Amino acid sequence: MPYKITYRVRVGERWTVSIYQGRLIAKVPELEPSLPVAIDTARLKRGATEKCWFVPEMGAKDRALKSISPELAKLANNDRTKDFVRSEARKTIAEFLRVWALEQKAYPGLAPDAPITVIFPGE
Repeated sequence: MPYKITYRVRVGERWTVSIYQGRLIAKVPELEPSLPVAIDTARLKRGATEKCWFVPEMGAKDRALKSISPELAKLANNDRTKDFVRSEARKTIAEFLRVWALEQKAYPGLAPDAPITVIFPGE
């Protein structure tokens, strides 16, 4: 089943931003998955829908459907999954910081092409 995990970094929280030797360094909040994880229900496949006298209805289909969101939430919150997406998140955050920092009066003299380092909690 196709699914898409989207992460966000809270921009309303305080970010520690500094300049060191011409480099912009930002300590940002942890990545948070947007839950529930988006799934493409158009591609869900249905199995046999007819009841059969020798296969009792035990609610397996309902249990399976109810378990999808919690299992995807576990995957989204998993450290390995977050590690996988951090490199792309760094690029996106760096793009945001580049535009934001150049508009701030607190960073005069910051070169438009200054390197940017993004640090997540625990790094």
